[in-house]
Amino acid sequence: MRHKSTVLIAAVISVSTIRAIPALAYYDITNYRYSTEATAGSYHEEGHEYLYGSIKRIDSGHTGYYIYGTGVGLPNAFVDDDSRRIIIKLYEADYGIDDLASTSEFVFDSTSTNNFNHYYQPDPLNPINYPIQTGALLETDGVVEMYLKFRVQHLPGDSSYTIPSSLFSYRLWVD
Repeated sequence: MRHKSTVLIAAVISVSTIRAIPALAYYDITNYRYSTEATAGSYHEEGHEYLYGSIKRIDSGHTGYYIYGTGVGLPNAFVDDDSRRIIIKLYEADYGIDDLASTSEFVFDSTSTNNFNHYYQPDPLNPINYPIQTGALLETDGVVEMYLKFRVQHLPGDSSYTIPSSLFSYRLWVD
C-alpha cells in the first residue's frame, strides 16, 4: 500500500513540475471575426490573417478554424430547407496559387428561422466533412497567411442572392 502512495505522490509532483515549465509548442489564434455580406451560390473571401506557428514547416494539419453560429439567419427571401449547405474552405495565401488547407461542409437548420447550424451533422446519404485536411505543405518559414472562402448554396425558390453579414463568426489558428 505504501508503494502505491509514493508512486501517486511522485506522479502529482511530476505533472505539477511540467505545468510550471513554459510550453515549447504553441499556437497562434486570431480574434473573433464576423463573416461579411456575400452572394449565395458564389465563393466569398474573408480577411487575411498572419499567424505564427511553433515550427517552420507548417502543413495543413497544423492549421484550422473555429466556426460559431451567431443567431443570424437567412432572410425570408430564402426558402427554409434542411438540405441547404454552406461550404467553408481554409486557404494559405501564396504568390501565385494559394494552398487549400481544408474543406468543411455544414447545414442550415430550417426549424429555427433558417439559421446556420455550425454543428457537424453526419448523414450517410449526404456526407458532411469536418474538415478534410489536404495534407499540403503550406509554409517553410513558420508564418502562414490564412483566410477563409465560403459559399452558401442557392436553392430553387430563393428570391434573393444576398447573404447577410455576421451569418457566422470564426477564429483562425495554427499550432
